[in-house]
Amino acid sequence: MIVLSCGNLLSSFNAILYEVPPLPEDMTSFGDDDPLQVATNVNLDYETPREEWEPVTTAPEQAGDSRLPRVFVDGSVSSVEIAGGTQDSMGCARSIRAGQLGVGAISLDAPARSILSCNCLLAATTMGYSEVQIIPLRNDLQNHPRAFELVTWQATGDSYFKTPEEREAAIRDITTIRRRLRRRVTGVMLEREQELVRQVDVPVYADGRYVDHLPARGEQLVIGIIKSMQRRYLDIPRLQVLYRLKVGERTPAFELESRQVRVVSFYARISPASSGATNGLVRVEVGKMHFESHQQKDMSLLDAITAHIALLRTRDSSYARAAVTVEPIRVIEQRMQRLFHPIERVAMSALNALR
Repeated sequence: MIVLSCGNLLSSFNAILYEVPPLPEDMTSFGDDDPLQVATNVNLDYETPREEWEPVTTAPEQAGDSRLPRVFVDGSVSSVEIAGGTQDSMGCARSIRAGQLGVGAISLDAPARSILSCNCLLAATTMGYSEVQIIPLRNDLQNHPRAFELVTWQATGDSYFKTPEEREAAIRDITTIRRRLRRRVTGVMLEREQELVRQVDVPVYADGRYVDHLPARGEQLVIGIIKSMQRRYLDIPRLQVLYRLKVGERTPAFELESRQVRVVSFYARISPASSGATNGLVRVEVGKMHFESHQQKDMSLLDAITAHIALLRTRDSSYARAAVTVEPIRVIEQRMQRLFHPIERVAMSALNALR
């Protein structure tokens, strides 16, 4: 039985170390596995009949609502592919990445005392190897002068693949393998964010989807703030309402399903549309069960959330995503970046560990 270690990982994978940084991965991938598409199973009539949709106006004083979170949670990950191979003795393509991962929480009541954690990681596609075979590699990386946490990706546990035939074909394709390993690294970051949400155990704003930050208790209010628009939830007439929003306004709430979890969602504009109709728009999610059971489906909470995040939006125009970022999230990201080492150094340390 082959056991993986730092000394034999490259030879076992039939992988080569990259001598020069690879091109940006969006230039060497064939398409995107999350294209912009119209979502199904969306209830646009949740708050207001769809024919009656109009922008919902909020007032700045609603930002003082006592139900609103005072804590913000976010994560950051930076990684680069350092080695790979198109086929090993099992017929599998292989990818190896190195990078850093951090998660953090900050409170508006004590912004100087944020909770931050950061570690280096090495990620590898380990399909075909059992955990017993991987333990020596994991130990080698932990004992390296710059300790690395091993992140593994196994195709059999990836729900992205719908059939065994699709999975079998995918593990032989280097492009698919690279993409799924990147997703796995992001998934680990989201797992850490969820752990932090549960650790603080108070109402929180989380950067990203509600389903990625599920609380341990139904009583905990978790509000997801989504800054990117990768799926379309509104039909054309409702999109026109969205585009008309002014700063501090929101759309009526709608209901959707995310990985078998029902959420209440709405769009809000937190910055002016100075760079186009979609500039400054964020989407907000709250768990439906919590909203209906613990908030009594009180729509004024959604107004308060809108007023709050509009008030907290970052004013730092030098920040690339300022139009859709609240200041506490920017501060967490900035503090985590200060803990990160230059990615080139981390990659070189990982390469040296595998030589």
